[in-house]
Amino acid sequence: MANLANASLRGADLTGADLSYANLQGADLTGAKLNKATIFGSNLKEAIFVRADLSGATMDSVITDRADFCDATMPDGKKGDCKR
Repeated sequence: MANLANASLRGADLTGADLSYANLQGADLTGAKLNKATIFGSNLKEAIFVRADLSGATMDSVITDRADFCDATMPDGKKGDCKR
């Protein structure tokens, strides 16, 4: 279980990464590549996924309170909502 709270992971290539049970609270993943990543049971509260690629990722049992998925490619291929 990785503790990446408030980490700057802007533009990181995390393709296929196993982020199960990771603490990503407040992390900045703007433009990160997370396609085919496993994100299970993770804390994504207040994390920033603006323009991130989550296509094909497994996202189950995650906490997404106040997370920002603006223009992110979601696991189902749809674009994330921009609530600004």
